[in-house]
Amino acid sequence: MFDGDAVLKADDLVAVLEAARWAATWGHRQPVRFLVGLRGDETFTEISELLKRGNSYAKAAGALILVCADEGEDERTARYAAVDAGAAIAQLTIEAVSRGLIAHPMAGFNADGAREVFGIPEGVRPIAVVAVGSLGDYDNAPPEIVERDAQGRGRLPLEEALAARRRWTAAAAAGPARLEPASPADRLLAPPRSSCLTRVRNRPLPARRGSRRSGRSAPSSRRPPAARAHREPATPFERARTGSFPDELVGEAGDRRTRASQVGRVTFWARSASPSAHA
Repeated sequence: MFDGDAVLKADDLVAVLEAARWAATWGHRQPVRFLVGLRGDETFTEISELLKRGNSYAKAAGALILVCADEGEDERTARYAAVDAGAAIAQLTIEAVSRGLIAHPMAGFNADGAREVFGIPEGVRPIAVVAVGSLGDYDNAPPEIVERDAQGRGRLPLEEALAARRRWTAAAAAGPARLEPASPADRLLAPPRSSCLTRVRNRPLPARRGSRRSGRSAPSSRRPPAARAHREPATPFERARTGSFPDELVGEAGDRRTRASQVGRVTFWARSASPSAHA
């Protein structure tokens, strides 16, 4: 549930988009594109109208981000373009939570309608809409929203998610596929044995080279903390996390953010020579 009165700060929006932009990408293709709408502008309204009824609560978010992927020229490229989009959404979500915000990726939206409204060309696939904003007050929330959010989150146990040397077995005729612990690693992680972390922590450290001959540990090549040189943040993502964004970069991103209603239009997708036509 989002707070409809909270305003998404400029630096928070830039940081979550930078986190998504710096996600891992297959073959350095960087196929992911973001169409950003801020609450109150035309793009936000148009994205919100594409949401399915069950996601209408996201209209109170501070921003709606339509994530798309350029699928390329073949099936293999398209498959990993979707992987890149998932990685970008994950990093965007983590960065939002680290800043005290909430983020909710949604598959429930009209993808064909997005193509028509924003002029998205063939070969570029709308993947998801991510709502970003501040957590709202549940005292004023509809009962169905409170009940839904109070249900908590569940995932398969680790022993059911581990692939055992690529061998899969059917648990039941109508049941889902399950995994059969077969390797030493599988048995290590399967209950009722102790957890992997406990075993790693209790495992003795290997002896250093040369310790058997001399009885002494090899000298460490690591410098003491006082002698280590200070390393400046290397990427915009790091600079955003440490608060050391250059003013000119923040200003440029801020200017682009204020024109969010223009982002994602036909010019956004056009492969023209104008730098302003790309995001």
